[in-house]
Amino acid sequence: MSYFIFLYLDIKSNEIIQVFLPVSFALFFIGLFVIVSRRKALNQMMGLLTIENGLFLFAVSLTHGFSLIIEIGLMADIVLGVMISSILLFRMSRTFDSIDIKNLESLRDD
Repeated sequence: MSYFIFLYLDIKSNEIIQVFLPVSFALFFIGLFVIVSRRKALNQMMGLLTIENGLFLFAVSLTHGFSLIIEIGLMADIVLGVMISSILLFRMSRTFDSIDIKNLESLRDD
């Protein structure tokens, strides 16, 4: 839907931005929807990665590419985030015997 909304906007730029900008916003909103609508932590992690891909595509389309140092830094950041999320998912599944986030409600102080 966001792709079609951006098609009707009058963006004065080259064709690359006109194509990648709507796709990046669509990826962002799809990832946001996945995070909000899913209950398993693994699915929410996939939604977070989808949001990150949308933001990366947005930044690349506006700046016409990054330098190599910035790309290496972003890749290291992504790998570190996935590793930390994997460790948390493993510990969550070991503690609660499930990765459903409904089990985390028992940790709440009311």
